[in-house]
Amino acid sequence: MDGKKFGVKVLMFAVACCSLLILAHAQNALWSAPTTVTISTFSPYIRVYEYYSGKEVTSINFGTLVPGQKVSIYLKIKNTHPNATFYNIYWGSTLSTITDKISDLWGGSWPITLGPGEYALKNYYVTVASDCPIGTYNWTLYLYPG
Repeated sequence: MDGKKFGVKVLMFAVACCSLLILAHAQNALWSAPTTVTISTFSPYIRVYEYYSGKEVTSINFGTLVPGQKVSIYLKIKNTHPNATFYNIYWGSTLSTITDKISDLWGGSWPITLGPGEYALKNYYVTVASDCPIGTYNWTLYLYPG
């Protein structure tokens, strides 16, 4: 094989490899699923705050997630009622009705009980499977009494 043909083949191989890398990167960039979680509580006195900013949250926008990624947010769940204690607060999610390729869970033990002014610090985790299809994912997270 002459050097010119060999050089052309190497160049074609390099272009093909670069194309595959660009395609793989583009697929992840195109995946960029907007992911939003709406938070619903059973009482206006149960409030959820983003721990680090201290801002109340009624939804969490995880932004662009990619297959294989695990993200979390540190939240403060607070009883703002001046007199009432809320016993056995559990959590639930509509995520499993949307997809089995994304999972969510809370760190720590549940249920929780919150007296007046008390709060619980919890991590909320979302994990995206490596074979999760492209899409937009929105679900609701519930905090409810047992």
